[in-house]
Amino acid sequence: MSEAAVTEGDVAPRDEPGTSVLVRGYRAFELLFSVHAKLARREAKDDLRRVLTAVVLAFVAVALLLFALTLGHVALVLVVQRRLQWDFATSVGVVAGADVAMALLLLLVTRSRLSAPVLPETRAMVKKAASVLRG
Repeated sequence: MSEAAVTEGDVAPRDEPGTSVLVRGYRAFELLFSVHAKLARREAKDDLRRVLTAVVLAFVAVALLLFALTLGHVALVLVVQRRLQWDFATSVGVVAGADVAMALLLLLVTRSRLSAPVLPETRAMVKKAASVLRG
């Protein structure tokens, strides 16, 4: 097993004895900003996946229910009309009211899925860093 030669680009440059506090402070700030950016990218990726999943699930649910609801509406209107001996318009109105109630329930579920805050760790880290920089 041979050891690879270490080139000058492989070794992190060390601060020279005369390096100013300003340069070291800049390097520390650059490192801190780099960590913040990596965390923000990771959180954004996770949040995007969560939101896309919610959108896809909502779309699939609507597509699957569309056909069933169409046939179900026709059957339900006929059942309501025959059972309760109401006219056709009243039966259609009752079925439409039930649809509105179901739609509101689905919107509440969708809202709860999307209610989590976006980038919570990144925002907390930025607030903490800002308070440290302010003094």
